[in-house]
Amino acid sequence: MGGPEIRSHSQPVIHGPGAVLRIKAWWPSLSLVRQFMLAGAALVVLGLGLLGVWTSSKIEQGIEAHSGARTALYMEGFVAPHLQELAANRRLSEENVRAVDILLARDASRIGVVAAKIWNREGVLLYATSKDQIGQAYRVTPKLARAWNGYIEVEFSQEQAPPGIGANGAEGEALLDIYVPIRHATTHDIIAVAQFSEIASELKREQEDASLEGVIVGALSGLVILAALFVIVANGNRIIETQGASLANRIAQLSELLRQNEELRQRVQAASRRSTEDTELHLRRLGADLHDGPAQLLALALLKFDRLSGQNGGTPHDQETIRSVLEEAMAEIRDISAGLALPEIEKLSLAQALIVVATEHERRTSTRVSCELSGKPIELSHTSKLCICRFVQEGLSNAFKHAGGVGQRVSASWTDTTIVVEVADEGPGLTLAPKQEKRPALGLIGLSNRLESLGGRLKIDSETGAGTRLTAYLPVGAGGQA
Repeated sequence: MGGPEIRSHSQPVIHGPGAVLRIKAWWPSLSLVRQFMLAGAALVVLGLGLLGVWTSSKIEQGIEAHSGARTALYMEGFVAPHLQELAANRRLSEENVRAVDILLARDASRIGVVAAKIWNREGVLLYATSKDQIGQAYRVTPKLARAWNGYIEVEFSQEQAPPGIGANGAEGEALLDIYVPIRHATTHDIIAVAQFSEIASELKREQEDASLEGVIVGALSGLVILAALFVIVANGNRIIETQGASLANRIAQLSELLRQNEELRQRVQAASRRSTEDTELHLRRLGADLHDGPAQLLALALLKFDRLSGQNGGTPHDQETIRSVLEEAMAEIRDISAGLALPEIEKLSLAQALIVVATEHERRTSTRVSCELSGKPIELSHTSKLCICRFVQEGLSNAFKHAGGVGQRVSASWTDTTIVVEVADEGPGLTLAPKQEKRPALGLIGLSNRLESLGGRLKIDSETGAGTRLTAYLPVGAGGQA
């Protein structure tokens, strides 16, 4: 027999996946303190159980070792001197048998010995309190074999004390068998093994008392630790909840600020879009006014001039000079009008609108424009389409003015989220004379502002002698719904 018996308690069985899912859903709903209390209590109970088993085992081993050491001292001091003859003889003499009987009769009740046996290596009893057992051979048990190797072995006996013996005098009290090696006084060789069977009632009580005390001390210690940890976790949980509430409040404030910023951004874009539409309307009106006003007046002046020239009004050279100036002024006004006004693009797709703008530029400048358009048809707002067409118109005008229309190219591609349009030429690049810098710079700034007002951006790439490339990036959803 070893330490106290450990009984296994079956855990409650959870049937079906539904109960497991309910537990998984229930556990996160608990507060941090309750989760800690449940988990901590389970771990403390488990730890105390393991500690109790381990402590009981150690207490039992210590008490058994104490009993064995006490019996070994008694055997060495009182019994061993009467067994020295076994170093040379295989039997005890009658004189030594009587001496051992006298010793046990005198001390048995004091040390609680019920029976005593002395063994040789073959498992033959050389002495026994039951004289009929002397000389009989028995199987050598593991404990007896270890005693012959010099160890003091202690185990609970499978036999029970006879009635009338023990603290209570009751039949069936447990016995403790103690095996003690007997050594020769001179050579210290083991010459026999003595077995004492003692009443174990007192030992059992000592073990039970010590185990109970260990459980009580462990339980109190566990409760103190659990209480201290509970206080720490409760304080930490309170701090976490306070900080969580503060963080949630800050997040709510930031979310409100973000909402207000987004609302403000949308209002700014809407205002910019309306401003762009108003500007486009003014440009159209200005173009129409130039065409219908000064251009018509200049045309009338030319007609009048033709009539005056037929009536000998001035020298032919003066007349030719005036006519040339008037024709040049009217051509420039018409060019300005054509540049301010866009073709009707409202009902056209993006690809069709870009082709119309490029074709109109070819007609006005008598140059060639290469178009590369790719992408599936998309729904685009009129404002975004107008912005892209203005970008292409301004880019081609710059390419004609500063690159002579050499290598003019328009390419466009788009996805569901972004439109990319590029206008390029093969001219000298952006190395302009001081007189020419002002207007193109203003044109590029206007293009950049127009794109940025709709959430887009402008990129300019230019190398001396390698041409210029203007690239516009614009979100598909810019400028409101189509």
